[in-house]
Amino acid sequence: YENNLKRLIKFANPVILKKETKKSIPPPELEKVKPYTIWVNFNDFLNVINRPDKIVFDYFKNELREEMNLLGDNKIRFRRDVDGHKLQEIIKKYVKKY
Repeated sequence: YENNLKRLIKFANPVILKKETKKSIPPPELEKVKPYTIWVNFNDFLNVINRPDKIVFDYFKNELREEMNLLGDNKIRFRRDVDGHKLQEIIKKYVKKY
């Protein structure tokens, strides 16, 4: 029994054995630069959820149905004014889904 238990622990997925910790997702910081809105801390959001920028960007683009660009320093520039509450709802939806 002891030998089998050691083998099971050795080959078990470390993620299963690791205790999950809750991560704090920063609220979106939006900067209004007419006629654009810039999501300044998009990179912080990516670091917390540990996902690639392009995939997350595409998800938000599809959900918001908004013309937007991913800037070089991992900021998102929206073509029009974007509501922060709507953006937070999509963040919650994304986190629950993935």
